[in-house]
Amino acid sequence: MAKFFKYTFGQAGILTPIPNDTQVDGSISYEQGFSTDYTLNPEFDPVTAKEVPLAQTNQYLNDITGAVQQYQTNGFPDFITAVDNDGVPYPYDINSFVRYNDQIYFSLINGNTDIPPSANWALSSATDPSQIVKPALVGKSVSQNLGFAKSLITFDGVAEFDPDGIYVPGNSSFQPIIPGYYTIYGLISSSAGVTIAGDFEIDFYLNGALYKRLGTKRLISAENGDINNSVTIAMNGTTDYIQLYGSFSSVAGENVGGNPQLTYFGINYVNSF
Repeated sequence: MAKFFKYTFGQAGILTPIPNDTQVDGSISYEQGFSTDYTLNPEFDPVTAKEVPLAQTNQYLNDITGAVQQYQTNGFPDFITAVDNDGVPYPYDINSFVRYNDQIYFSLINGNTDIPPSANWALSSATDPSQIVKPALVGKSVSQNLGFAKSLITFDGVAEFDPDGIYVPGNSSFQPIIPGYYTIYGLISSSAGVTIAGDFEIDFYLNGALYKRLGTKRLISAENGDINNSVTIAMNGTTDYIQLYGSFSSVAGENVGGNPQLTYFGINYVNSF
């Protein structure tokens, strides 16, 4: 195999930083390298001729082997900050991978100067960094009547977006395929003014059992009500699934759903375990 750089070149030796930009005195820089001054014979041109500097030669070889070592040990390059780039944010191309705060991000646009996380970066899976963990959303619940008993809030069979195919229409659930922490969010609205006053209640259910309460709202006669909230949860990426359940504490029950602007259920990946 290619050499593993256990040590970066000269790390225990003399190192002197090298400027990025071309120097007016002809000394070494990353932009120009060694100028023609270093080709001159100091015996005949003692003023202009320059000798190859030991400390800066150590430095550029240290910088090169250090960059290679970063790939060898981390797999992805560290995010380039503005400080690293002479005060200017570096514009990443689309499909670029970077490592930032121990997470791997993937650029979604060209000329991306955002600092992760942002809408222009997608978080990659820690178990497979080439796998981008994408959010999913289903935006239209099926109009249904909620009564005393907790009932599954059902959604139509078409997600607004679900690139990884984690929405399961048969039981209106999300079942992630990558283990990690996820933020689950939702909004459920009564679809018409209630006929009898009562308590409107929505819960997050994990694997068919109550996990956290989304919210409770007391509604008076003829009043509409919305409940929305979010929760962060650890999911194993195989069998774990999440759903919304609801109830309404009146004899007649109450209708919810049917409007994509008023009801939704979504999931976002946060990070790995």
